[in-house]
Amino acid sequence: MPKIMMITVGVGETVHHGICLSIKSQNPDEVIFLLTKESKEKTLQKILESPVMTERKYREFLIECPDDFEKVVKQVDILLQNLDPKDTVIDFTAGTKAMSAGATIAGINARVGTLVYVSGERNSQGTVISGTERPVSIEPNRVYTDMLFERAIEFFNKYQYEACKKTIIEISGLTAEPTVQSKSDVLNQLAEAYKQWDRFSLNDAFKILKDIKNENLLKVWEISSQVERNKTVLSREIDNIFCIERISDLLENARRRASEDKYDDAVARLYRAIEYLGQFRLNELGLYKKDIKENAEPKDLNIEKLDINLQKKYEACRESKTGKLKLGLFKTYELLDDLKDPLGQKFREDYDLKESRVKRLMGMRNDSILAHGFVPIQEKAYYEILSLVEEFARLLVPDLDGLRKKVRFPKIKVKR
Repeated sequence: MPKIMMITVGVGETVHHGICLSIKSQNPDEVIFLLTKESKEKTLQKILESPVMTERKYREFLIECPDDFEKVVKQVDILLQNLDPKDTVIDFTAGTKAMSAGATIAGINARVGTLVYVSGERNSQGTVISGTERPVSIEPNRVYTDMLFERAIEFFNKYQYEACKKTIIEISGLTAEPTVQSKSDVLNQLAEAYKQWDRFSLNDAFKILKDIKNENLLKVWEISSQVERNKTVLSREIDNIFCIERISDLLENARRRASEDKYDDAVARLYRAIEYLGQFRLNELGLYKKDIKENAEPKDLNIEKLDINLQKKYEACRESKTGKLKLGLFKTYELLDDLKDPLGQKFREDYDLKESRVKRLMGMRNDSILAHGFVPIQEKAYYEILSLVEEFARLLVPDLDGLRKKVRFPKIKVKR
């Protein structure tokens, strides 16, 4: 691709001299002059008469409002859209302050390969003395990578882990600097780990977090302690499907979905949470059969542990195909109520109310597009149901808030 040089052109006795020196230094295939009406009349011809412009292609581009920074940025943006950024140089030395700043910002936004300015000794009027000019080149990749890294962290802190990982790929394409690559690798590992956890792929998340080696960087980001707490939570959830950590995990997952205004997703998690609370309690009471590995799952109720009257009642729930006795949400809480368990009694007491929140949760979940209906769930309804589920959870986990802090995903702090 041909090398293009874009130059802001101002007025003054020595301006043309510095511009010609910059053109000679960069030796572009084509020059685009960003001009004001005044600089077109007073400066451009002097530049074109210089030997450095002999047989060199050039274009003239008039800046309509040279003192309006935002308009300059927009005009230069349009020009840059048709150029290959890596083969583009912008010299922002001359012209109005708005022109210099606007061309620089537009160049950074477009990720041009090189920015140039002309330095030199200045006289008492602040003008560079002819003959002392020295072109200074800046390769702004570090500026780009810093901007992108901040954006990647912002995505991470908003639980947008896939966007974070895609931004890290952009960073890798801009620089091979070891420090940047090291930070990017750790952030990529964290994003992948918490993406997997967010999808309930707990084993994958734990393996990745366990393999992160750069402990110093985690401390700098002020997330080291939280990551360690998270690993402990994951380990417990992996070892036992019935653990209090999983209760908080479901609530935190719902909170993250609500933070993204995904209230249907959030309420789906809350529905699962209230279902899980009932299953958790039945497991505590030893009412699930264990498999050959001594793992209990809510796939088969151990009906023999119930008194004879309850055995007769719940035998009707046995599946004919599998022969297993599996209870749905309502039947789980009905059994707990029959056992005079506080959790089951609370469920029944709320269910019997005219304005039952339990019925509201079940109705909203069933009417949601994620279940059987087409009715979107609103923010107010989410918080109403969240309050209900938290009340149920605190019957089993008195220090629910403390446990949720251990489950909560970390947010990176970067000191500027």
